[in-house]
Amino acid sequence: IWTMRLQPYNRPIGNFRIFIELVMVIIFIYYLYEEIMEMKKRRLAYFYEFWNVMELTTMGLFLTCIVYWVYFLTRPARLEMLHQQTEFPEFVYGLAVSYKAVLDIASLTIVFTFFKVTP
Repeated sequence: IWTMRLQPYNRPIGNFRIFIELVMVIIFIYYLYEEIMEMKKRRLAYFYEFWNVMELTTMGLFLTCIVYWVYFLTRPARLEMLHQQTEFPEFVYGLAVSYKAVLDIASLTIVFTFFKVTP
């Protein structure tokens, strides 16, 4: 059995969560810009270093996580379910799978970031 919250921002901590998520996206955009500038500067030599490839992998996973989360929040099936309190249609499984994918990708991103920070 998988559980998930259809309204992740409806508790008092929801506003704080939105704030933290927006800060994380802004930080991600900043680091993405920094990496792009470094790629332009070093060109092909950039890709010869293991940690640069690890950084790109982490950023790719984080971007995937952002896309999945936005997809989960804006998916019409989830929005329809918010109004149906008694019946849970078949598409609930698809929502649960996409929600679990976000959590798995976020976990993997944290592991990669840990290895990047700890030499």
